[in-house]
Amino acid sequence: MSRGVLVRLTVVVLCLLVPGLACRADEPIVIPSATPAVGGATAFSPAVKPGTPNTADRNSALSSAPPAAHSTLANTTAWHQRYDEYFRKNWGVEVLGVHGTSSGWMLAFKYRVLDADKAGILNEKRSKAFVIDEATDIRLAVPAMENIGELRQTPRQEEGRIYYILFGNPNRLVKPGGHVDVVVGRFRADGVVVE
Repeated sequence: MSRGVLVRLTVVVLCLLVPGLACRADEPIVIPSATPAVGGATAFSPAVKPGTPNTADRNSALSSAPPAAHSTLANTTAWHQRYDEYFRKNWGVEVLGVHGTSSGWMLAFKYRVLDADKAGILNEKRSKAFVIDEATDIRLAVPAMENIGELRQTPRQEEGRIYYILFGNPNRLVKPGGHVDVVVGRFRADGVVVE
């Protein structure tokens, strides 16, 4: 099955599963190109290899960012400087951020596992995962498909790998630069800036 067919199928499934998602048959579906990331993986890889940008790389990205993106990068960098150590010590993860994906119709919460035992709560199926938009106080859930289940990774986590959880973003409610609270069971990351 070609990539274009898979993307269209995903969009159709999301239109059916996510309440309030406005999907029109007459609108073209824009398929983003897969850009190579660090380590040769593509932007569509489920788990990126270790060696992706860390806090130091975020600071260098801030200095070379265009003016429009500068405030979002500044907020993101400030958030990471404030909370990175807390999440490393207490949860065994480095929060990489919340990124818009699927043309803004979904949000991807990405994190790197540093201690698999502490980070175990993030991949337990019985731990409910959702994002709360701070501007509207609306909860955005993980979409679930009938035959596949929730769109989140649940295998035993390995240290040094990057994992993600996808959340529906109906009507593109959460915009880049917005702030969200990520909740997975007892784990909670407040005020994460959406990139």
